[in-house]
Amino acid sequence: MITDTARVPNPPKTPQQLADYVEQHRGTFTFSNDFTGMTFLKSLMIGMAPKGALYGPFNDSTYEKYSGILWNYIKRIKPYLWKRGESFPSTLGALHQLYVNGEINFTMSDNDAEVENKVEQGFFPKSSKAFILSTGTIRNSHYIGIPVNAPEKEAALVACNFLISPEAQYQKKIPKNWGDGTVLNISTLPDSWQAKFDQLPARKHALPRDTLRKYALQELAPEYMIRLYDDFRKKIIE
Repeated sequence: MITDTARVPNPPKTPQQLADYVEQHRGTFTFSNDFTGMTFLKSLMIGMAPKGALYGPFNDSTYEKYSGILWNYIKRIKPYLWKRGESFPSTLGALHQLYVNGEINFTMSDNDAEVENKVEQGFFPKSSKAFILSTGTIRNSHYIGIPVNAPEKEAALVACNFLISPEAQYQKKIPKNWGDGTVLNISTLPDSWQAKFDQLPARKHALPRDTLRKYALQELAPEYMIRLYDDFRKKIIE
């Protein structure tokens, strides 16, 4: 999660504090109606359940029990959300724009370094900082895949090899380009590349990855996300 510390010097630390903030600052919080917003809801739901209760294969009764707690929470704060919760930004980009415009005080991202990227680009205010709720945040990975019926597999492999090269990984890690982490073991690279990676600027706005690891939540079975999408539209958007 990301906020402008000039507007919110002490961001909420728990879901309860977030709810209190939303109720006291009407219209300044919302989330996107897409993968990022649903991942936010999924993180909240995991935090509302006993540790490990949602892990493993999808269980319908377990989902109903803890999603019920989640929907009650969202219904509680819905009247105080941006536009009274009657609509939600359709994309993360739209959420970012509301934040930049000053309509809302928070945005969020699946990329832990996106705040660095957007500040470097001059899009986010320089007083923007990332934070997480004490109940944790989903941690997962993204991959490059080649479809089984890809017509040019060899060319795809060449592209994949480039994307995991030191050159591409270095460019990806530069905050202004993306700021994403690298898949490479830096210590195994030639000294010249190790030096280049070491000279990359330190984080100023994003949380240290060591901090994030302490609050990392395991990804759930995919059926949970599918149900959250469906039930959000049925129970919240209506």
